[in-house]
Amino acid sequence: MKPLSAVLISYRASAPGVIPNFGTETIQSNQNYTWQFYTVTRGR
Repeated sequence: MKPLSAVLISYRASAPGVIPNFGTETIQSNQNYTWQFYTVTRGR
């Protein structure tokens, strides 16, 4: 079986009332990845 090659992915994360986060990431073969997104509330 041939190993997978690295690949460039694009992502976008959004929720109502939150500034979206987006970008690109290179995913390497034979690696595990996780993403965590959170919001921070700041007083004015």
